[in-house]
Amino acid sequence: MKKHAYKYRFVSLCMALTMALSCTSGYATVFADEVDTNEITSEETVIVDENTDTVVEDEPTTNEVEETITEDETAEEVTETVTEPTEDIIAAPEVIEDVAVPMTMTVNEVETQEVDVQLQDGEVIIPDGADESTVKEILFDALVVNKEDFSAQDLEWEYYCEGKSSTGLAKNDAWGSVNGFTSEKKVMFIPTTFTHPALSDNEDGSYKIRIEGTTDEVTVTKYNKEPSNIVVKGGEYSVSLYVNDYNSSEYNYDRLREDIFNAVVDVENSNPSDLTVDDITFEHKGTFSWYPLEGNSDDFTGLTQLKPEQDKKIRLTLPETDDRKGSQVEVTVDVNEFERAASSVVLKANSSFTYNKDVEAMKTEIFNNVIDWENSTLPSKDSVSIDMFNFEYYATAKILGSDQLIKNDWAPLEGGFVNFLEYPVIGAGEYKIKVTFNGNSTHTNSSAETDIAISKAKVSVKVKTTNKYADEKLPDDFVTLSVDDKFDIYTVYGGVTSSLAPTAYLQISGIEDSKFIEIIDKLLAFIGEETLTEKMQDGITLGELNDIVSKLVNAANTIPFFADFVKSQGIDLDALVKLTEVIGKLPDSTNDIKIALGEPDMAGLYTVFAVANNPNYETGVGMGMLLVKMRMSGTKLIYNQDIPSKITVEQAKTYDFTADVWHDGVRKTAEDGAKVKYLYSGLTSKWRLYSSTTTPPTEPGKYTQTIVTLGGNYQAAPVTRAFQIVK
Repeated sequence: MKKHAYKYRFVSLCMALTMALSCTSGYATVFADEVDTNEITSEETVIVDENTDTVVEDEPTTNEVEETITEDETAEEVTETVTEPTEDIIAAPEVIEDVAVPMTMTVNEVETQEVDVQLQDGEVIIPDGADESTVKEILFDALVVNKEDFSAQDLEWEYYCEGKSSTGLAKNDAWGSVNGFTSEKKVMFIPTTFTHPALSDNEDGSYKIRIEGTTDEVTVTKYNKEPSNIVVKGGEYSVSLYVNDYNSSEYNYDRLREDIFNAVVDVENSNPSDLTVDDITFEHKGTFSWYPLEGNSDDFTGLTQLKPEQDKKIRLTLPETDDRKGSQVEVTVDVNEFERAASSVVLKANSSFTYNKDVEAMKTEIFNNVIDWENSTLPSKDSVSIDMFNFEYYATAKILGSDQLIKNDWAPLEGGFVNFLEYPVIGAGEYKIKVTFNGNSTHTNSSAETDIAISKAKVSVKVKTTNKYADEKLPDDFVTLSVDDKFDIYTVYGGVTSSLAPTAYLQISGIEDSKFIEIIDKLLAFIGEETLTEKMQDGITLGELNDIVSKLVNAANTIPFFADFVKSQGIDLDALVKLTEVIGKLPDSTNDIKIALGEPDMAGLYTVFAVANNPNYETGVGMGMLLVKMRMSGTKLIYNQDIPSKITVEQAKTYDFTADVWHDGVRKTAEDGAKVKYLYSGLTSKWRLYSSTTTPPTEPGKYTQTIVTLGGNYQAAPVTRAFQIVK
């Protein structure tokens, strides 16, 4: 630590006044031989005992010194007033004999003080282009020790640095302001001016610095950003290169970076001291250049990747940021390939579990309950994941565009294309599966096979008892399932229409009606039966449909491979069995009625059975009721031709006696379910009674026409009109 003193100069006045006292009265006037400036201050009066030279009394006064001496007592009184610093010497007063004459003297004085600015070496961070005030504050905080005695902005600083000529060819070292300055010297006998940059704009480094006008100097180390430093531990470094846990054909360079960091970097002594592996870029020395550990991203050859090697040059770089310097260090590391242990997968025999639509859930079931962890040689179960394993099954596929079934080797549980053949997702059934551990950083790969049984899952079917109009569609939630999966739903409606006629409907959702008929045709043709298309040309009854389904079920139980063929067409035999059971529950009166495909479009009351078909689920059946209502509100009968009170026989023969059903302003036809009935009654001119429900009268007489809606989908109020036929 160095010390510099700022000294304020003061004048200390010392006066010796010697007066010869010759008068007999014993009075004499003397002035003290010396006034101690450390004891006399502004506006101070001092009384000094002549015999003892001690201060006996202080009494304030102004600009005068009085001295009185008597025969009995000698005393000296000095009065001083300090004004401005001066070097004037006050002359001694006259000596007055025989009389005690007060004498006044004025002494101007400033107290002497000494204040030291204590400086120390230091490091500072001065941003590029920092202004003068900022630089002063930074230097003051770092270099001044006794900050309480000074203000940062009152100190002017200068430093010793290099300046350059205008051409940049000549250089000169000189002292000057930290805010930048110029210096001059002769170069080759030619006066040359050199420009010295401000400290904030100069290069980072150490500079001599001092208070302007002084010679005591200290060293300041200046940075424009926070410095950084990667400190290494020293010694020999050795790390292992592991393969990836999820792909044993690739090295785990992330782990290598972390291992190198832990082996090499002394974090505590580095700057910053919270350095992490993610802050540093790692490179290895290749044949021609430095490369990332995993090689260049555009290098498909792998030649730029780091491989196991002794004495490998590794470079660690901490990149520069907006507020921190970068740093770099090179070390030599032995990179050794980790020798993995051999693994062995053991599977439990004859395991079983329930089908799940989510293939990942079935993989989890195999992972947890089919792998024999106790007897397998694998990493601990909690250290591996399902993603480290492959799960395959020996699958069945069919040739594209053909019904021919073939076997192939292993396919993934989730299905997909293998050797140009498409395999389905594994479903309920018995299979041979293969489980492969792909290896990880500590163990090699291995696989094993076993037989498993996947049982069908359960599904419940709910039919919502509801009502609708004939021209409305059933709500989406009419039939609901407990499982969110794809199902073919066969819905059978059996009941009586509003016309009291028995009727039945078969609705198939999940596949188009034509597709269903095509599949049934193919199955019937396979067993040599008349196809459904052929039977439907004349209409098919519910009993005939039940007979067809029964034949398919029997064929599947007796003809080799037919069951597999049925399954390959997406039809579940269990669903067909349930369908026959459902049909058998309907009243016998419905067996001989023709089946209509689709949902009911005639008003009536129906019993509903829904059969859910999915080969991976136990067939679910639900039951409910459906009321198809007739439309009454807004429905009316309107004559197609008005009849005057009298018409002729000839007019009656061509007259339009019909009426149509209208609903909300729209004419409805028989195809819409509008059923109109007529009744003609009256008395002919020959006094014969006339009554008919089909033929209007044409003979002379008086008649009444009554028109009603009977059954169907619309119910209107009856209409009646009277008319007379004349010749």
